Amino acid sequence: MKKPISEFLSRYEDVFRFHMPGHSGKLDINDITEINGADVLYKSNGIIKESENIISKLYGSGAVLYSASGSTLCIQTIVGLLRGKIAADRGCHASFANAVSLWGRDVHWLIPQIDDDTDLILPITPEQVENALTTDSAIKNVFITSPTYYGKTADVKKISEICIKHNAKLCVDNAHGAHLAISGKHPIQQGADFCCDSVHKTLCSLTGAAILHLKDSFLYHEAKSIMAMFGTSSPSYPILASIETGVEYLFESYSHNCDYAHIVEHSKFAFYSFDPHKLLIDAYSNGYTGFELAKILRNNKRLPETPAAPSRHKFPEVSIEPEFVTKRYVLLICTEFVGEQAYTALKKALNVPTREPIFEKVIPIAIPKKGLECYDAIRVNSEYIDVDNADGIICAENLYKCPPGQLLTVAGEIINQQIIENLKENGIKTIKTVDSSCGIQLKQGVFSCRLFKFSI
Repeated sequence: MKKPISEFLSRYEDVFRFHMPGHSGKLDINDITEINGADVLYKSNGIIKESENIISKLYGSGAVLYSASGSTLCIQTIVGLLRGKIAADRGCHASFANAVSLWGRDVHWLIPQIDDDTDLILPITPEQVENALTTDSAIKNVFITSPTYYGKTADVKKISEICIKHNAKLCVDNAHGAHLAISGKHPIQQGADFCCDSVHKTLCSLTGAAILHLKDSFLYHEAKSIMAMFGTSSPSYPILASIETGVEYLFESYSHNCDYAHIVEHSKFAFYSFDPHKLLIDAYSNGYTGFELAKILRNNKRLPETPAAPSRHKFPEVSIEPEFVTKRYVLLICTEFVGEQAYTALKKALNVPTREPIFEKVIPIAIPKKGLECYDAIRVNSEYIDVDNADGIICAENLYKCPPGQLLTVAGEIINQQIIENLKENGIKTIKTVDSSCGIQLKQGVFSCRLFKFSI
C-alpha cells in the first residue's frame, strides 16, 4: 500500500531542523509539525489528503478524515454536522454526551437491552430505531454504538434502511470495529452516513489514531472545518503515519486467528468471544468476582526490577493487566501481537482453585429524570459535592469511567440513590452539581433557574 505520510517522514530524516518541536528529531525522528511539504491536517491538499483518499477507496467511503485525537474528535465533528434531534444509544461513549452538550443538540435516549444470559448490554435494535423515528417526528438523526465494548454488533444494514425510509441520518460509533472492513461488515459498507474508527483499538496504530468516514464526500470540507474547532493545531505525525500502518496491516496482513483457544478449552472459567479480538472471562462461573480475578492476574509473579529489559520475556509469571474489569467479568484485548508467552502466562494465572459458581443478576440502571437539558446544565454555576450528598441534586457533568468510557449519568439529570451506588461502585467519590445558589429548586415537579423553567 502506498503510504504518503510515512514516505515523507522517511525522506525528512536527514534534514537539519530549525523548527518545532524543540527536540529537533532527537526524541523521535518522526515527530514533526505541519512544516513545508507535510500538509496541514485541517486544510489538507497534499500528503495527508492523498493518504486519506487511499484509505477512503479501501474502505469504500465517500471521504475519509484523519484524527490524531481519537474517535472523540470524530464524534465531536459528526455531532457538529448534524441538524435536528438525535435518537442516541444510551450505551454510547461519553464523548457523544460531551459533544451534544457543547453543540446544544436535543437527544432522545434509546435504552439498550440487557442479555439475560450474560448480563451484558446489547446493541440497539432496528425495532427500537423504527419505534423512535415513528413516534417522534423531530428526530432527524440516529446515533448507535456498534460493535459494543464487548464486541457485539448491531444490524447496521437494517437500521440504515429504516433511517433512509424516515429520511434520517445514521451515525455509528465503530471505534472498536476498524477491522470489520475486510469482512464487508464495516458500518460505512452497511449504509451508515457517518462512522468513526479508532484504529489503535484492534489494529496496530498508535493510541489516538482514528478515522472519520463520510458517506457523502461533499461534506469533507465542512467536516474539516469543524474538526479544526476541537482538534489540536499541532497534530502528531507519528500518530497520522500509524493510521497508514494500521490500515496496511488490515488489508495486507490481518489475521482473525488469536491464539487463546487452548486457554478456553482447558480453563475452569467460562468465556465469551463475540469478536475475535475480545476475550471475556466470566469470573462468576468459577466462583470469583471480576475484581478478585483481576487481582490474581495483576499479582502474578513480577520480574525483579532490573535494567536488563531483554530478559523480561523469560518469565511466564509476569503480571497481567486486563483491558477492563467489572463485578462479573474480566475483558482482555487479544490480537496476534499479544504473543504466545503472554497466553502461556495467562493460562497459568487462570489455574486457580475451583469454587461454587456465583448466581447474581445485574440490576439495570434506570434513566433518571431530567431537570435541565445537558447543554444548559454544563453552563450554569456549579459546585463539587460528596457523591453521598447528591441525592435529588441535578448533575452538572457527564460522568463515566474510562475504560470503557460508557456513560454513568448525563448532565442535567437528577441524581437518585441507585445512580449514587453505581457511581461509588465505579470509584467516583465527588460529583459536579448545579450550584444551589442558582436558585434551582424542586417544587411540585417544577425546576426553575434564572432564565430557565422546566416541568417534568
